[in-house]
Amino acid sequence: MKKDKLKSILTKDIFETFRENKVPEDMISNIEDKVAELGAFIPIIGIFGKTGVGKSSLCNALFGKDTAKVNDVHACTRAPQEIFIKISEAGSGIKLIDLPGVGENQLRDSEYSSLYKEWIPKLDLVVWVVKADDRTFSIDELFYESVVKHSISASNTPFLIVVNQVDKLNPIREWDELNRRPGHEQMKLIGQRTEWAATKFQISSNHIVAVSAFEKYNLGALVEAIIDIVPNEKKLGFLHQIESDVITEKSKDSVIKGVIEYIKSIYSEVQPYIPTIIKGIALAIKFLKAV
Repeated sequence: MKKDKLKSILTKDIFETFRENKVPEDMISNIEDKVAELGAFIPIIGIFGKTGVGKSSLCNALFGKDTAKVNDVHACTRAPQEIFIKISEAGSGIKLIDLPGVGENQLRDSEYSSLYKEWIPKLDLVVWVVKADDRTFSIDELFYESVVKHSISASNTPFLIVVNQVDKLNPIREWDELNRRPGHEQMKLIGQRTEWAATKFQISSNHIVAVSAFEKYNLGALVEAIIDIVPNEKKLGFLHQIESDVITEKSKDSVIKGVIEYIKSIYSEVQPYIPTIIKGIALAIKFLKAV
């Protein structure tokens, strides 16, 4: 959604809350402009991982649009695939960048190394998808250690690992079909796989989320992790693009706090009006998810 269009909507329907509570007009104007800018932000997300790990189904579940083109690329394609997912008729959306999957052969992996290094600094978030029932993450681990880790660190790009397809973990018969969640033994194995991935990739377990995109299991926790890891000025833009049914109250609260902290860092004089502004931002989030 274009910033001016979004600002006109927010001004008309949301920021009357500020006026009713005597927030100064010049401050209202500044906040309107900033919130519209944050809400209109279009994230660029890098989707990494080998073919068959469920990148497309994960994106479909998070953003509610058909992203099948992510996996329409033959293995020999060496160029990154850029897909714009249009979320609304007003033009809001996200950009997905699907880089060629690693592990095809040594020569290709060497060629892809420079491609990954070039793209990572341009991304607002890197999501590396692995399969829960893979017996080893050695290919992913090696490429992460030799190429991605340094680029992530140098560019300070937020990075998450998603352990997908946990519904395929044994014993498969344990899966709770009614509640779409793992059984007891599956939960134990999910915990083990998550800790193993944290060790292999040498990152915090807070940055690893186990999900089933097909069953829509634990997607709320993934959204919470995304909102938590991206900078304050990008939280609202990310939330704007994500499917409403996978957004938790915790995610909304994190966005509100992030936006408030960002506004405070720009306009220190807003401090006396924070309770009113919190109400306004909460209304803005509700409105954004409806347009």
